[in-house]
Amino acid sequence: MPNLKLLKKFSLSLLGVLLIALAGCAEQPFSASLAISKIAIPAGGSKSIQISIINPPDAKTLQIGPTGAFTFDPAVAIVTSVHGLNGFQIFASSIDNIGGKVRFSAGFPGGSIRPILNSGISMIELPIIEITFTAVGVAGTASALSVTSVDMLADRNGKDIVLTSVKPGEIKVE
Repeated sequence: MPNLKLLKKFSLSLLGVLLIALAGCAEQPFSASLAISKIAIPAGGSKSIQISIINPPDAKTLQIGPTGAFTFDPAVAIVTSVHGLNGFQIFASSIDNIGGKVRFSAGFPGGSIRPILNSGISMIELPIIEITFTAVGVAGTASALSVTSVDMLADRNGKDIVLTSVKPGEIKVE
């Protein structure tokens, strides 16, 4: 009859090795940051800002709203349009020029942004959303541009991408 003590010890060791291997293979969630550009607009003129994803993983969906919002001061500039860039498309948007808020749902139909692998590049900033403003304030006024929260940022399989930060932008009227 086999030595039960030895068999038990071997089984526990094998189980420990398997658990360690599985823990090492556990899928870590992707993470990314967003950045909002800064612009200067002549009084009465129009220009666009961009929202970029920094070090993009396999991103497919970005939704700001209904909880979160892209915010601005409507006494300085108003939003005239929201568009997708680099394969992203806007599926729905809501512009509130009285309250200074924009909400939108955007995605990359039929695919996703894939990681760009290049040993010479340490940080990639890829514009995915463009918001066009018209300056309504007087020269010298400015507005911070920020995001209160992101409702969804997901990869092509629907898995969440952890948002680590949102770098605010700014509009200045010249």
